[in-house]
Amino acid sequence: MITYKIHTIDEMGKSQIKTLEIANESQLQQYLDIMNLNVVKVEPVPGYMKYLDVRSLFGKIKTTQVIEILENLHVVVRSGLSMNTALLDLAKEADTPQIANILTDISYSIQLSSSLSAAMERHPKVFSSTVVGLIKIGEETGELESTLKDAAAYLKRIDNLRSKLKSAIVLPVFTLVMMAGAMAFWMIVVMPSLIDVFESFNMELPFLTRMIIASYYFMQANAVEVLAVAAVVIVAYIIAKKKIYAVQYKTDQTLLKIPVIGITLSYYNYAFVAEYTRLMVAAGLPLFQALGILSESLKNLVFKTGVMKARDLISSGRTFSSSIGELQMFTPLVVRMISVGEQTGSLEEQLTYVSKYYYDKVDYISENIAALIQPVLTVVLGLFLVIIMAGFLGPIGDMVGNIGK
Repeated sequence: MITYKIHTIDEMGKSQIKTLEIANESQLQQYLDIMNLNVVKVEPVPGYMKYLDVRSLFGKIKTTQVIEILENLHVVVRSGLSMNTALLDLAKEADTPQIANILTDISYSIQLSSSLSAAMERHPKVFSSTVVGLIKIGEETGELESTLKDAAAYLKRIDNLRSKLKSAIVLPVFTLVMMAGAMAFWMIVVMPSLIDVFESFNMELPFLTRMIIASYYFMQANAVEVLAVAAVVIVAYIIAKKKIYAVQYKTDQTLLKIPVIGITLSYYNYAFVAEYTRLMVAAGLPLFQALGILSESLKNLVFKTGVMKARDLISSGRTFSSSIGELQMFTPLVVRMISVGEQTGSLEEQLTYVSKYYYDKVDYISENIAALIQPVLTVVLGLFLVIIMAGFLGPIGDMVGNIGK
């Protein structure tokens, strides 16, 4: 593939620059002819230039925008309009240059005898493998209208579910950060004054108090070194998490064990797996293939690995319910409902129930997160207060007693 930078002038007389990756000069000329662009200059550039497009760096396509594209395409197919013409019209009405470029590129690809799914596959950061797979099924079965509608509905539900998950996690994280800030304030502002008072009275301090004061002096003397080491550790961890599978897996596994956050993530993944599988089963995709695509969409490696293992078990002749049951990562309720669906021929319906059940649980947690995390925060705060009281209240009492004498 060759990357070109195309300088054009639009109908309003404004200069525009587009970075295009294309196979050869012949296809480039076809693209320019099809798009009917007022070209000022075309120049080949290094491939990395496509990543330096400022608009692509700061103009990330939102899920709501992808949903709008799919809904518009559903209307186009339903009304019988020309896909190419409709895509170009939608590109002109697009809210952002990024969406306009994507729609224009899809139109160009279709005019070069590409299918809609193949054209969308050129933009993996915008159209997920789930959406592309659904559209491909619709093209093969002649049900493109319904699959476009299903894809839009699927993205709406998943986007809403993710929003609920974020709102459920943000509050406990924010609260813990605020508590850490309050503790840091106490250590930095209040503790020095108490230490000065103790030293002025030349008191014999308990072991715990001496340990706290020694820790304070150590941090004060080595603050730069401690912060530097912490920064190196954090950066090394972030890099390792991206590059090393075992680190990422252990991180995801640990997140699932954290109170409140872990159960919320588990419920979210239960709902996601059920919703995705239902969608693929309803579209007529074989379960083995559906789980393969599903595993690519899962972010948590524990669930991703589990789904891949379930797919392998299914390929050896096992049922879906027995496969996920053997993993011991899904609740007995999920396994039992899927088993009922397989036995009665109502798998799609049972998956709908599972998805809704756990979606409602995530929704409940997000709305009641304050009450749910209160016991955890009380324990953390209580431990801090116990240490402070044991370390400082005793010496303060002795000091007041000595003053009275």
